[in-house]
Amino acid sequence: MQKPLSEIFKQATMKIISAGAASVVYNNPDNQNLVIKKARDNIRNAKGRYISRQKRGFDIIDKIRESGQDCGVNLPEFISSVKSFDIDTNETPYQSVTETKLTGIELTNTKYFALSDKTKNKLASQLAKFMYTLHNMEKPRIATLEDRKQDTLYRFPNISKENLNKFIQQFKNKNLKQILTNAATVLWQEIGDDEIIVMTHGDLRWPNIVYDKPNEKLGVIDFEDAAPSHIYRDFISSPISFNWDFVQRIIKKYNNLRKINNNPIYINANKIKKLIICSVVNKIVRDTIDSESEKDIDNTEKYRNNLIDQIEQDLIHKLKTLGLMDVTNNILYKYITHE
Repeated sequence: MQKPLSEIFKQATMKIISAGAASVVYNNPDNQNLVIKKARDNIRNAKGRYISRQKRGFDIIDKIRESGQDCGVNLPEFISSVKSFDIDTNETPYQSVTETKLTGIELTNTKYFALSDKTKNKLASQLAKFMYTLHNMEKPRIATLEDRKQDTLYRFPNISKENLNKFIQQFKNKNLKQILTNAATVLWQEIGDDEIIVMTHGDLRWPNIVYDKPNEKLGVIDFEDAAPSHIYRDFISSPISFNWDFVQRIIKKYNNLRKINNNPIYINANKIKKLIICSVVNKIVRDTIDSESEKDIDNTEKYRNNLIDQIEQDLIHKLKTLGLMDVTNNILYKYITHE
């Protein structure tokens, strides 16, 4: 008889490997080549949704394998899933998925910059090949204005076009104001031929990429957010993690693949850079507001100015860290990118 999940996760031999918003990943005490992902108890995962999203992601992985194409990266395999169901509360307090463990480490921007230029290009080629394979699994369709409205890529923090300039002019740093003004123009551009809806991973960032250093091979995990979406979704990790240097290399390799395969869609690096900057603004403003909402708000001009100063400092720090804002002091750059 199988042990209840509540008992399984109490075993002393179960050790946490990593943790995210949706789940906590444990080692499998019975097989070191497997990991067990236990869903967190939250609304997003309620009523078995965590397992259903995981299975949907593995269905996409299976399609990639069935295509017979080399997708450029290592991918996990689904082993099993388990959930307990409470009839009285109509909840699933325990959900877990067991999958194969990809060998390697999690990269960061600091670790990335320690790699040789040759290795950086090699890893960019692998990820570009993976994205190209995934994006061409299904027939694409042209994005619409409705797609833009529903996609967080084309959002600025609850600011209309008319109020955008007022928002930006509150900052003191001239370089920052110029960068934000330039980036925001992407939000109201006409939809180009490069904007299509394709199958995307939806959460490509360092925590979901495993680096097998001895073999210089990347692996991609966590496909639970995989779904048809804007093609630029996979070039703009969220929360933002890739440095712009890596993103540019991926775009170049990706466009080379499209050229080789006579694919007319050209990925616009300038547009992606602007969208990344907008995403940074979105995240920092949202995080600041969420943090301040827990305090007693002092709605004075001094308080509002301090809030803008805080947002400005966070924006400058993040944009410099990601290579999206010029850094003239190399010592400062090494300091702010230290992780």
